[in-house]
Amino acid sequence: MGEKNLVLPSTELGVVEEFVAGEGTYTNNGKIYSNIIGYVNVNDKERIISVQPIKPKPTININDVLYCYVEEINQSIAVTIPIFKEKEKSAIKDEMEAILHISRVKKGYSKSFEGILKVGDIIRAKVVSISPKIEISIAENDFGVTMGYCSKCRKLMVKKGNVLYCDFCRNSEVRKLSLNYRDPWIL
Repeated sequence: MGEKNLVLPSTELGVVEEFVAGEGTYTNNGKIYSNIIGYVNVNDKERIISVQPIKPKPTININDVLYCYVEEINQSIAVTIPIFKEKEKSAIKDEMEAILHISRVKKGYSKSFEGILKVGDIIRAKVVSISPKIEISIAENDFGVTMGYCSKCRKLMVKKGNVLYCDFCRNSEVRKLSLNYRDPWIL
């Protein structure tokens, strides 16, 4: 198969006896297949066949502002999924994780995430490191929870002063709120 051919997922590209499966490919029963929509790239010298995506993965850089879904909270780390890049106002469709360490949630010492954020919240965060993993911070005043969901009924909460309130079940909860809680362009 020649270079720069557009392929769809599951398109047969070659066999493992001839090539090593590179990025954007997978193997099955000794054959190499495309895993994504993209252009075939054949490296004859190293005998690698790969598929480059049509649309490159969004680049995440230090100081970028991301909106992230809080997926999991442990004692000292929150695992989040970036969903939106503020500067470009574009969705991030690739599955990647961004780590929020407890030391980066507010200025000063925090023992736990209690009263700061909960699983299911959407946070506005700043990228502080990209290697080896994406690390984010919400310590500055304009970062924090931008959409909070009630831990009892999972309805979207409204901001009343510095507290989140659920109009549905009348539950109140404390979070570290972003100054732009419930930005209209992210909803």
